[in-house]
Amino acid sequence: MEEDIETSTVDAIWGAGAVRELTDERPVSQAVVATVAELTGRDPTAMDPLYDWIDPDALDDLFERPSSRATVSVSFRYLDCIVAVTDEGFVHASLDGDYPN
Repeated sequence: MEEDIETSTVDAIWGAGAVRELTDERPVSQAVVATVAELTGRDPTAMDPLYDWIDPDALDDLFERPSSRATVSVSFRYLDCIVAVTDEGFVHASLDGDYPN
């Protein structure tokens, strides 16, 4: 990913997890990369591309378009994290071994 991904807007880091509120300023896929980078202390430009784990365009499209569905959420693994994106406007990431049931 060539874009400059700011990682300073994680809303909360707790134990082995982080939460970021989604904004219109960046696609969901970039928010996922930034959240995982912040949580793991990695440089986002040095991480495996998100598209090796999930289709970032499909992820962006799913949360970009208004939906008549009651709820939408997507959970997936990215690097050593479990990521959940919700239609409530948040990206949740936790280290894989610490994912709450």
